[in-house]
Amino acid sequence: MNNVTHQQRQIRFRAWLIEERKMVTVVKLLLGSEWLVEHDGKLYEVGNGAILMQSTDLEDTSGDRIYEGDIVKGTSYRYGYELDDGKQFEYIGFIQWFGTEFQRWVVSDADIFNERSGGSWDLSQLVHRNMVDYLTGSVIGNIYQHPELLKQA
Repeated sequence: MNNVTHQQRQIRFRAWLIEERKMVTVVKLLLGSEWLVEHDGKLYEVGNGAILMQSTDLEDTSGDRIYEGDIVKGTSYRYGYELDDGKQFEYIGFIQWFGTEFQRWVVSDADIFNERSGGSWDLSQLVHRNMVDYLTGSVIGNIYQHPELLKQA
């Protein structure tokens, strides 16, 4: 009989507290008929008082954890080209969950944020296409505290 070791990953969240206009690490998440985030002894209802964001379980080049709603900027290689042929493109976009037919994390460009027709790149492709275990870019902000970063792009 084979022994199978299943490694569970820790699911991490952070929350944007709407009234306080503050980003916090979620230490306690209460699940029931309503989802509640507890911070400093206060409860915030997810969707009303707090916006919940999940970690992608990836890091950027600085070692910062990447969360849903983060704005990232970097360089990647065009699909189908080798690393040494110089076919690069620069990107700036925000992290979101693409939960339709193929469920995955994507980097969506500023046009989508600004409600125009735009594009998205699979986050795992931006990582693995560059043959590294982290995003070859940096988190430069998030859509709640720094939306102007996408409006300028």
